[in-house]
This record gives sequence, C-alpha cells and structure tokens, in this order.
Amino acid sequence: DTFFAPHVYFSANPPGSRFAAGLGINSPFGLGTDWGAQSFARYVAPYSKLDLIMINPNVAYKLADNISVAAGADFYTAKLKFDQYVPSFMFPGMLPQGMDLATSMDVDGNAWGWNLAFLYDISERFSFGASYRSKADIDFSGSLNTYPAMPAAISSSLDFHLPSMVKTGLAFKPTSAFT
Repeated sequence: DTFFAPHVYFSANPPGSRFAAGLGINSPFGLGTDWGAQSFARYVAPYSKLDLIMINPNVAYKLADNISVAAGADFYTAKLKFDQYVPSFMFPGMLPQGMDLATSMDVDGNAWGWNLAFLYDISERFSFGASYRSKADIDFSGSLNTYPAMPAAISSSLDFHLPSMVKTGLAFKPTSAFT
C-alpha cells in the first residue's frame, strides 16, 4: 500500500508585529508492514498499518530582537489495522487441527497534546532552537474480525502512547539565501 504523508505548513507574521501564528499538518509517526499470511511473522504481525495525522496550530511571540517563544496544541487522528493468526491448539475442540484463527483488528482514535519552543539568534549567522512536545495517549476503538467467524461480535480497543519529545538544533546561515 502507498500511504500519503502530508507535510503542510502555513505561517503568518504581520509586518511590525511581535506575534506570529502557524498551522502544521503532518504525519510524525507512521508505519506499515506486510510480510504475507504464510511468513515467519504469521503469529506475530504479518500485516499492520498505522495512519497518523497531527494538526498543530501554534502562536509565537518575539520577546527580544534575538529571542522568540512559541506554544501550540497537537491534535492527533489515527487509524490502525493489524492482522494476526492464532494457532488452532489455542482453541482445543473449536477449530479443526492445523486450521489457524485469522484475526484482523481495525480501530481508530484521537488524542490531544501540546508543545513549547524557543529560538535564540546567537548572531546573524547562527541560531539555536529547542522544542518540547508532550506525550499523547490515543484510545483506539473499533472491531476485531475473525475467520472462521466467532459466534459473537467482538469490539476491540487499544491504548497507544505517543512519547514526549525534546528536539534541539543549531542553524548556520552562510548567506541570506541559504541556511
């Protein structure tokens, strides 16, 4: 499968204002595997796909000519599909010997987080920045399908934890057109 990972950023900085605002839409995490139903990963995760989008509105304020701070909210929306096989000996008397139970979890969820950042212009050519992004806990819910079908519908849930992150960077600007 092909997964489109958007990375779109908008910003507004009115002339003469110490304030700026921005909006980022991106996919900070995403993963997919497809090892096939008869692979070595049959009983672990022969197929999985995580589609995660983060929408991040933020504001920034210039404290001094060389120091800026920013804060924002993080809204995550995600879908997860996960397939796994369970060997027949786990269900004595329910499945024919040698017939595995195929399971497919299809869930989605949302979460909120926040972020802080700061930028220090050391000189005309060097600047240093740092940011912190809070952890976020996505409570996924959806369905679990099986083949052969189980006698009752099975609802499914999963707690998914996105880690907090600290990032730092140093920028060098040799010319006004290149950083």
